[in-house]
Amino acid sequence: MRFSCICVCFLLAWFTQASLQSQQAAPDVLLRGDANGNGRLEIGDAQYLLDYFFSEGRPAICPPVTDINHNGRINITDAIFLLQALFVSNVLSIEPLEAGELAQCAEPLSIRRGAARFFQPDPFGNGLHCGLCHGTGSAAGGDAAGVLPAGYGLGDAAHRPSYFNGRVEDLVEALNQCRVYWMEAPALDPREQAGLEYLAFLESLGTSETSVPALSYRVEPPRVMGPARGDPAAGCELFAAACASCHGVYGEGGVEGLASSLWTRELTPDLVRRAVRLSGPRSPTGDSVFPGNLLGNGMPFWTAGRMSDLELEDLTSYLELAANPALRSCGSRSEEVPRLLRGGRFQVVMHGVRGRVEHWSDGTIRIRDFFYDGLGPRDVVVWLYNHDRNNFHAILDGFAVSEHLARSRPYLGENIELTLPGDVHSGRFNAVAIWCTSVQSTYARVILRAD
Repeated sequence: MRFSCICVCFLLAWFTQASLQSQQAAPDVLLRGDANGNGRLEIGDAQYLLDYFFSEGRPAICPPVTDINHNGRINITDAIFLLQALFVSNVLSIEPLEAGELAQCAEPLSIRRGAARFFQPDPFGNGLHCGLCHGTGSAAGGDAAGVLPAGYGLGDAAHRPSYFNGRVEDLVEALNQCRVYWMEAPALDPREQAGLEYLAFLESLGTSETSVPALSYRVEPPRVMGPARGDPAAGCELFAAACASCHGVYGEGGVEGLASSLWTRELTPDLVRRAVRLSGPRSPTGDSVFPGNLLGNGMPFWTAGRMSDLELEDLTSYLELAANPALRSCGSRSEEVPRLLRGGRFQVVMHGVRGRVEHWSDGTIRIRDFFYDGLGPRDVVVWLYNHDRNNFHAILDGFAVSEHLARSRPYLGENIELTLPGDVHSGRFNAVAIWCTSVQSTYARVILRAD
C-alpha cells in the first residue's frame, strides 16, 4: 500500500468523531488549501498533496495555496493541518490568501481550470469535450503514443494566424465553432471567466515560436470503394488509438453519451470509409465553417492528413473481421480469416433436436438454428466422436465439449458457439451428437462433411 494511503487512513481514524466542515468558494475566489483547484476545501485536497509528496502525483497548483499552515514551508504538515481544520471543529482555521499571494496564484489557477474545461464535457453540452478530438501537443509535433485523435494538436493554436483553412481569424471564434456545432454547448465570451480560462490554458501549452503557419486540411469523400484491402492486425491497433475512446474497447458497448456499440448494425467497408472521412456535427447550420456534405451523425471526421488511405484500409479490414466476436481482440485474433471446414444437419432421434452444425478453422463448433425441448436428464451435452458404421459403440469413445444443455425452457432457433480444446484436431472427430451421458442415449447426430 502506498505511504500516502496509509497516512490518509491514519488521519481519518484520528478524526472519526468529528464532522466535516467543507468550505466552498465563489468561482472567482482562490482558497488557501484548495490544492486540486476545484474551488472547494475537502479531503481530496489532502489526498492531492500526499500524492504530490509521496507518489510523484500532479504538481501543486501554486505554493501559497499549498502552504496551508502559512509557515513558509510546504510539507506533510500542511495536509495534516487541512484535515484538522476540516474535521475538528473550533481547533484550527485556514487563513485567507494575502493580496500578493492571490496575484502570484491567479494565473496558475486559471490555467488549471482551463485544463479542466478542456478535458471535461460542458454541463450544457452533449458529452463531447476538446480532449476527445485534440491533443495538447503542436500540430506538427505528433500525437501522444497510442492515441490518434481526429483533430490536430492545439499546443500551438494560440499562435496560429487563422483557423479552419483561413475562414476564422480569432481563436475564441474558432473554439466556439467546435463548442456550438460539435459539443452543442454555449459559445464562450472572451471577456468572461470561462473564456479567459480556456485562453490561459492554450497559451500555457506554449511554443518557442511567436507565430506558426496556419493549418490547412481537406475534407474529401473516401477514394477507395469495394472490398477492404488492408491489414486487420494493424487496423485493430489503429481502432484502439482512434475509436475506442468513444466506441469502447473493440467497439463493444460504446461510451454512454458519446457513441454506441458498433455491433448493433451491419458495417460494410464503404460505410466505414464514409464514416471516417465524412462524419460531422449534428447541427452544422448557421455560421458553421464545416463543409455541407458531412453526414451529421455527431462523430468527428479524420482527414487523409490524420489517417492515411492505407491506414483507413487497415481499419476497414479489421472491422470487417471483427463482426465475428472471436476476432475482435488484437492479441488473440487469428491471422487467418476463419473458414468453414465441414458441416451438416442433425438427424433427429428424439426431443425435437434439429439445426446445422459447422466446424470452423478457428477451432470452433457452431450450431445454428438449434432446436431442443430441453427435456431429459440434466447431463445432455454436445458430444464429439469418430463415427464408424462398422462399430455401433464408437460413440462411447467420444468426449463432451459443452456444459449441460438440459433446462426448463426449450431452445427455439438459438445459435451456439463452442471453442474446442487446444489438443482437439480434425482427426479426433468426424461426427457431433447431442448425447445424454448418464443413459448413453443419442438425441440427434450428424456426420460432418466438407463444404
